[in-house]
Amino acid sequence: MARAKVEKTRTKSYMKTREYIDGNTVRREQVAVPVPKQEPRKSNPNRQKSIEFQRRLAEERKKSNPYTIKQKLVVASSVSIVAIASIFYLLSESSVANNMNQLKTMQKQYNQLVIDNDALENDIVSGIDLQQIYDIATGELGMVYPGKDQVRSYEKTEGDYVRQYDKIPTE
Repeated sequence: MARAKVEKTRTKSYMKTREYIDGNTVRREQVAVPVPKQEPRKSNPNRQKSIEFQRRLAEERKKSNPYTIKQKLVVASSVSIVAIASIFYLLSESSVANNMNQLKTMQKQYNQLVIDNDALENDIVSGIDLQQIYDIATGELGMVYPGKDQVRSYEKTEGDYVRQYDKIPTE
């Protein structure tokens, strides 16, 4: 007797099944059974009407315009408004970027000027000899330091600054 075996082999990602017969039996021929021809269906009058209705509806859809002129104008104007707004936005962004670049270059120039100014001020201050000034003032010009009775100090509590022509208090 022949026995039937089922062999399972793996291919890619699914299992494929193959059946075969093991043994010395001869296979029998199988005769193809003729399939009877189907008679054409008699058309249903309701179905015929619905087909005509669908055909007419499709023709009307082709003829009719899906959008009215007003709708087309609204869409076109909204697209143009968005395009113009995006152009103005890009222009303003580029001007902001340009101004930022100018600001950076001006800040670099300012920092360089501050460094140069500090260097000049240090040169001026280092060039001043206070002892030489004292010698010229006392020796050549005849100046003297004021005495203790000549200097008067006072506090002004009304404001943070002193006016030049304000009256000096006596005591």
